[in-house]
Amino acid sequence: MSKFIVEYDGTPSVSHTIIAQNTDNEVSSVKRLIDNHLSDFEEFGVLGFEIVKPLNTELGGRPSKIYYLNKPQATLLLA
Repeated sequence: MSKFIVEYDGTPSVSHTIIAQNTDNEVSSVKRLIDNHLSDFEEFGVLGFEIVKPLNTELGGRPSKIYYLNKPQATLLLA
C-alpha cells in the first residue's frame, strides 16, 4: 500500500489532511468542503472519522476531526 493510504475500518482509505497537504489546500478548507457536502460523500459509503487530541496538550487546543475517505469518496473530493 502507498504511504498515503491507511486501512480504516477494514477499507483502504485516505485522510482529508493528506489530500489537503498533497494538493496545496488548507486542511480547514477541505474539511469544510466535506462538511458542506456530507450527503454526497455518504452516497459512496459511510464516511469514517476519528477525533484526535492536539499533539501538545500543554499549549491547549481543541480536538479535531479527521475524515477517512474511501476511493470513490476521495475521487469525488478531487473532482
